[in-house]
Amino acid sequence: MKTSIKVLCALMILFVASPFSFASEKKDLRIKVLSGNADLKSAEKAANYLKTLGYAVDRVDFALRSDFSSTTIFFAKSFGKSAETLASDLNLEKSAVKPLSWPSTFDLIVVTGISDKSDPSGTLGMEKDLRETQKIRSSENDKIRQARENLVFYLAEAHALFVNGEYDLARHKFESSKAVLSKTKDLCEPKSRFKKEETTKIPVIQILSRDKDLDSARKMARVFAQHGYVVSTVDYAYRSDLVEKAIFYKPALKNQALEMASKIKQSFSLLPLQWQSQYDLIIVSSKPVSEDVEIKDIRQKLSDLHEEEKQLKNTIDILVNEAFDLFGKNNCSKALYKLGEIRTFVSLVEAICETSNRLAPGETSSENPSSAPWSETATPTVLSLEEALKIALVNNSSIQEASEKLSAAYSEKKSAGADFLPKASFGYTYTRLNEAPSISLPVGNLPLGSEDVYTWNLTLSQPLFTGFGLLSQYEIKKLNMEMSSIQKETLILNLVRDVKKTYFQFLLVEKVQQVAEETVQNLKSHESDAEQFYNQGMIPYNDLLKAKVALANAVQEYERSRANLKNAGSALNILLNYDVNRSVALDDIFMLSSGSYQLSDLLHEAIENRPELEMVKLAIQQTDQAIRAVKSAYYPQIALVGRYEQTGQDVMASDNDFGDVESSSVTLQANLALFKGGKTKYDISKYSFEKNALYKQYEGAEKSIQLEVKTVFENLLVSEKNIKTAQESVVQAKENWRITTLQYKEQIATSTDVLDARTFLSQAELNYYRAVYGYMISVAELERAVAKPHTPFDE
Repeated sequence: MKTSIKVLCALMILFVASPFSFASEKKDLRIKVLSGNADLKSAEKAANYLKTLGYAVDRVDFALRSDFSSTTIFFAKSFGKSAETLASDLNLEKSAVKPLSWPSTFDLIVVTGISDKSDPSGTLGMEKDLRETQKIRSSENDKIRQARENLVFYLAEAHALFVNGEYDLARHKFESSKAVLSKTKDLCEPKSRFKKEETTKIPVIQILSRDKDLDSARKMARVFAQHGYVVSTVDYAYRSDLVEKAIFYKPALKNQALEMASKIKQSFSLLPLQWQSQYDLIIVSSKPVSEDVEIKDIRQKLSDLHEEEKQLKNTIDILVNEAFDLFGKNNCSKALYKLGEIRTFVSLVEAICETSNRLAPGETSSENPSSAPWSETATPTVLSLEEALKIALVNNSSIQEASEKLSAAYSEKKSAGADFLPKASFGYTYTRLNEAPSISLPVGNLPLGSEDVYTWNLTLSQPLFTGFGLLSQYEIKKLNMEMSSIQKETLILNLVRDVKKTYFQFLLVEKVQQVAEETVQNLKSHESDAEQFYNQGMIPYNDLLKAKVALANAVQEYERSRANLKNAGSALNILLNYDVNRSVALDDIFMLSSGSYQLSDLLHEAIENRPELEMVKLAIQQTDQAIRAVKSAYYPQIALVGRYEQTGQDVMASDNDFGDVESSSVTLQANLALFKGGKTKYDISKYSFEKNALYKQYEGAEKSIQLEVKTVFENLLVSEKNIKTAQESVVQAKENWRITTLQYKEQIATSTDVLDARTFLSQAELNYYRAVYGYMISVAELERAVAKPHTPFDE
C-alpha cells in the first residue's frame, strides 16, 4: 500500500512539473508595473526584479496618481491567488493585495510606492521594523533633491511651452507644477510638519467681461493678482443676465468674497451663485460697450495689446527665474505663491492673444450674431483632424466594446489551455445501514461491517491522448481570439473613415454657410440699391419686389445652412462620444493629395490587406479544426487516473475493524466509441459543406471589394477633374458678378441680371467646395477600401 501511495505521489509531481506547470503560468500572466511615486526608475527596477523571479512584464509606465505610500498589487477577477503568490515572492503584507475596481486587459498591476527602497530586491515592499523606517527618514535629503529636480523640469517645460506660444498648455503645466510643489512642500520644509496651522482653502476665481475685447476683465485680473489672488481664467460673460461689477460666491465663501471686495476697494454687488460652477468665485466686470467700434480704434487697441503682451511676457520670465531661485533655497511657500502669479499672468497673455484675434479686421461680423464673442454659446476649442481621430479611437464605445470582446476571447483561449492540465477532485460519502452486515454460521452470526460507513477519496486525472480533440478545441479558441482582434481592426478602419468623412462634411457645410451668408450680404446691398432707384423712379416696383424676394430666399437658405452645420457637428460628437449638443470648431484642411493612384496597385493592396478576407480565411481554418475535433471520436480516449481512498467507522474514516482503512490505485483508462449511429460522419459532412460555403463567400467578397475600390477610385478621379473646372468657374463668376453690379448701378443691367449673376457665383462656389471636400472624402473612402492602417500617432 505504501508503494502505491509513493507511485501516486510521484505521478502527481510528474504532471505538476509538466510544461503546463506554475512556472509557465507565471509567464502567461499579463503584468503591468506602474510608478506610484512620480519616479519611473522605481517601476523599472521593480519590473527587472519581477523578471528575475520568472514573471513576464508587459508594460512599465506612470500611474495616474503619484501619492501611493507603499507598493500595491491590483488583481483582475480570478487572479487573486496569483496576486497573493506574487506578494509572497516580494515579501509584501496581505493588505497590499487589492482587487481591480476598473476594467483592464492586464491580470496583475503592480504600483510602486513612495516608501520603496532603491535596490532591486527591495524596490517593492513596506519596511517592517523601526531601523528601516529610520533609514527612510534619513534619506529625506535625497527625496528633496529628487523633488527639486522634478519641479525644475516641470517649470522648464512649462516655460518652454509659454515661449513657443502654447499658452493654454503652458497654463496647465504651470498649474501641474503648482500641484506637485504643494504635495512636496512637506519634504522641502520638514519643520512645518509639526506646526498646527489653520489652512485656508484658496478660492478658484474666474473673471468674466461683458466688454467686447476683455479689456476690463484683464485689468481687473491684474488688480487681483497684485493683491495676492490667483485668477484661473479670464473669459467673456456668455450669459446676458449677469449683473455688472458683481462677485458671485459659493455659500461657504461669503466671508472671503466680503474680504476680497474690501481689499480691492471697489464697489461690487455680492450675490450667491445660483448655478453649478467649478469656480468658487465669479467676478463680472464693467458694462458692455457699444458694438460700433471704429477701425482706427481697433488698430490702436491692437497696438496697445501687443505692447501689454510684451510687458507681461517679460514679467513672466522674471517670475519663473524667481520661482527657480526660491525652490532652490527650499522656500516652497514663496515659490508656491510665485507659481500662482505666473498662472494668472499666463491666463492674461492667453486672453490678450484671443482678444487680438477677435479684434483683427474681418474676424467679426455684426451681421451674424452667432459669431459674436458675447453669444450664448461659448467658443469651442478648435480640433484638428488628428486630434479628432485620436479622441474617437479612445472614446468610441464600439472600439471599447471590441476591446472587451477581445479580452473575453483571450480568457476563452486560456480556459481551453487549462484542459491540458491534470484535474484533482475530492469526494466524501456517509452511509447509514438499517443493520450491520453479517453472515450466519452454525456457531452464530459473524459481523462483516458497521452500520455507519464513512468514505473519502482524492482523485487525480490527467488526459494523455484525446484523439487530438483537446488540441483542436484549443486551436479553435486561438483562432477565435485572432478573429476578435481582426473585428476590432475592422471597427477601427470604419471609425477612421467615418470620422474623416464627417470631418470633411462638416467643413463643407461650413463653407456652404459662408456662401449663404455672403449671398445675404450681397443681396442686402442690392436691395438697398434697388430701393434707391425705385424711390428715384428709375426702376419699376416689380424690380424692387424681385430683390426683396431674392433676399428672403437667401435668408432662408442661410438659416437652413446653420441648422445643417449644427447637425453635422452633432454627428461628429456622436463619433467622438461627446455630448450631442456640444459646440464644434474644426481646423480647416484645404489641400489636395499630391500622390497619384494606380488602380492595379490599389486592387492588389485591397486583396492583401482587407480584414474581411482575413476573417473568412480564419473561419476556414476553424472549420478544419472542427473537423479534426469531430474525428477525435475515431481514436481511443486515454487518461491516467490516480486514486487514494479511506473507509472507516468514524467521521475521519481512520478506524475500520472489518478491513483496510486505506486503499490507493493508479489506473490507465482507454475508451473507444464503437458505434454512434453515424453521428460523427454527419458532423464531418456538415463542417465540410460549411467550409465549401466559406470558399464561395471568399470569392464573392473578393469581387465585391474589387468593385468597391474601382467605384471609389473613379469617384476620386471625377472629383479631381471637377476641382480644376470649378476653380475657373469661380473666377469667371466673380468677374461676372463684379461687372453686372457695376452695370446695374449705371442702369445698364437689370435687377434680373444681378440676381442671376449672384446665383451663378453662389453655384460656382458651392461646386468648387463640393469638389474639394468630395475629393478628400473620396480619399478617405479609398483608404478604407484598401484597408490602409491609421498610424500617425501612438495609440
